[in-house]
Amino acid sequence: MSCRIPFFFPILVVIAAAPSSMVRADLATIYFKDGKTTTIELEGVDRARLLWKQSSSASEVNSTLRSEVDSVTFPTTETWRKAEDARESGRLEEALKLYGEVIADPVSNYFPFPGNFVSLAKERMLQCYRLQLDASKVAAQAKIVREEFFHLPPELKRVEPETAAWTAIADENWEGAITALETVEAPTAETYFLKARALEGLGKSDEAVTEYAGAYVLNFGGSILLTREALRRSSQLVFELGDPEKTAELQAQVKLYRDLYGKGKLWEGAPEQLATLADGEIKALGEAESEMTKPKEPADKMSGPVISGSATVATLPAQEDRDFLLVEELPDRVFLIGGREDKETITMSGGVAKEAESFVFDGTGGQVSVGSADLRKLFMQIRMQFETEETTSHLIHCRYDNLGGFSVYLKEGELLMDWAPREKAATTSVIGKVEPGVLTNLMIILRTDGRRETTVGRARIEDEVPEGGLEIVQGTPVVFGNAEKTMANEELPPFKGRVHHFSFVSADNGLVAVEETTTRFGKKVHLLPPPPEAEGE
Repeated sequence: MSCRIPFFFPILVVIAAAPSSMVRADLATIYFKDGKTTTIELEGVDRARLLWKQSSSASEVNSTLRSEVDSVTFPTTETWRKAEDARESGRLEEALKLYGEVIADPVSNYFPFPGNFVSLAKERMLQCYRLQLDASKVAAQAKIVREEFFHLPPELKRVEPETAAWTAIADENWEGAITALETVEAPTAETYFLKARALEGLGKSDEAVTEYAGAYVLNFGGSILLTREALRRSSQLVFELGDPEKTAELQAQVKLYRDLYGKGKLWEGAPEQLATLADGEIKALGEAESEMTKPKEPADKMSGPVISGSATVATLPAQEDRDFLLVEELPDRVFLIGGREDKETITMSGGVAKEAESFVFDGTGGQVSVGSADLRKLFMQIRMQFETEETTSHLIHCRYDNLGGFSVYLKEGELLMDWAPREKAATTSVIGKVEPGVLTNLMIILRTDGRRETTVGRARIEDEVPEGGLEIVQGTPVVFGNAEKTMANEELPPFKGRVHHFSFVSADNGLVAVEETTTRFGKKVHLLPPPPEAEGE
């Protein structure tokens, strides 16, 4: 339990008591094991306790034992901020170097108290190696991170299925990699890529090609080091299969690789026939003449960093030849999955009009409601394609008294989200940036353990929000377009622009969500963003 000690005493303790470390007084957040949270002025840290004050003007210092604390969000250091910025910007080698500097200075980074930056840096290095597609380094770093579990926040004390799959691939345990991925709730581009790698290792080339397609189609906003490798491996496998009926598909892949990811060239060691195919005129599926011959020996595997992006509709097989649909191919462009008692109603108010499959908002307060949602589920997914004419406005909203809710809105070009589980204050986070007049793809996945995954355009982030689900047991609709106030009680102007697609999915987990969507539409449903710019790739 926490105890109060005279103000002068902790100063002496912090200065004199080894191995206690000096820290500047700064704001930190303590997450106690009894579920309470408090933001404090941090005074000192050692292996067994925290020293803190309620405010800078307080005259007494509290001493809290490590055994009472789940974790602490410490004030960030300059090196940590630079490392995080480098990782989030895709400068992975720079990020790895900076994380190494953090690890080399445990005293300044609050080691070993849970939430310290030394342990977090080791976990972030694991993320970097995954982004670099380096199976051997992932396997080695996973062992290091496993030894840090005692010093990590609760949400990081787990081995993610993708990490387990990378480790299995490093050992060429292909079946083990596939087994590890079976526990993934919501498959990502990385999930598809890993499964493709495993299937390729098992010699199941046709199945691997299908999974690689899932990787490069889904990889908007994901790792920029993934799509090029998925395209390369897929193209090489299709070439080795030597099926004349796949020539048009192969041509689309190699043209995409060359034009967007290869700076006008294919990968080193690519067969000459593929270069010829990439230079040729595009023909419709089934019309291209095959120039493929099966090579005598497989081409050498490429190593090193690669670059990724997104596929376009032109690169995709016909609908009947793939296991997913794009939102523009759906019969319903606004829908709800997992509604209360399987009832769904879509209503529009004044200020919004339907044009073709889009909803046009004139900025006078129109809204569209989709209901009735069952928000007691463990998993929620929001997806939207929209164009805004303003930099500040409402976007999505759902609440019911004090039973929780959320809102998504624009404020001076930034996209923000308020999240409030039952009987908890709303937490506001910036989740991306949006430009007026630009088609924006938005996807938000929320779980009751506090994990949130957000994709805005091509930028993808993962973070945490307060744990706990919503308890809106009544048939509350999810509204997009306008609301009276955000969850944080901020008044904003109504949305003005176009919404091309909106969907809300609630289910027990991501796998069930995919299954229920597939049951309704016959196939999985994906957003497909514009192709990335070739410049700087």
